[in-house]
Amino acid sequence: MSEAIAIWAPVIISRLEKPGRLQEQYRCALDQTFKSIEDLKIKVRQMTVQPRGRSLEAIFKLDALCLLEDHLGEMQLISREITARQRLSRQEFINTDIMDKMLVFVINLLNADARATLQQGELQIDYYIDYLVLATREQIVSLSTEEQGRTVSKVSELVARLQQEVNQLQGENRQLRHKIYLYEKDILSLKKGVYKAEKQSQQLNGEVDYYRGLTEQLQEAIKDKEARLIRYENPYYPTGAMSEEEASGLGKRIKRLFAASS
Repeated sequence: MSEAIAIWAPVIISRLEKPGRLQEQYRCALDQTFKSIEDLKIKVRQMTVQPRGRSLEAIFKLDALCLLEDHLGEMQLISREITARQRLSRQEFINTDIMDKMLVFVINLLNADARATLQQGELQIDYYIDYLVLATREQIVSLSTEEQGRTVSKVSELVARLQQEVNQLQGENRQLRHKIYLYEKDILSLKKGVYKAEKQSQQLNGEVDYYRGLTEQLQEAIKDKEARLIRYENPYYPTGAMSEEEASGLGKRIKRLFAASS
């Protein structure tokens, strides 16, 4: 016959008849405009149950991390703390009076998820939380040796599951940090490319200005050469502008020269 021992432990007296779902929307104004949402993570940081008259209120404190991209391609991580509340009536619990002051309420988180959208300079986060509330009371519990073994096994399983959840969260955080690193690396490469293109553009603009000035100099030189050729071929062609009367007198003199030489 196995030896029994007695321990003082919390015992589940009652619970919600069915899991509760809290579904709400959180809004916050942004101090700048963003192009898109790259990633969103939501974490339930704290869960409590408080008496409210003849009912209870489940209170959840959430941490929301949102990775946003602006119109220049730069990434910015925004964190927000959200407090969500939901009233619970006595009729939702089974087999007990939830107003018993000896009861301690524990929330068992089942699931939590969220999605985010950008609307006219405002970040909107739609989230939901699935949970179960347990009503517990401290009392003496007798355990046999076999039950002790089963209890230790269940505790070990619970610890292993919690460790798995911690490892999963750590992995998600590493992935998020790696994403941010890659985004920052891409942005730095893009900035270097823009700087190089601007430098090349300045160099090309300088070359264009140089060749434009050189073209103007060549045009002036061609005009000057053409003028010298005209004067060389026609030594009587005046260098300055002539009036109509001067042009007529010059023509008469040229005719007399041709007449004298014939």
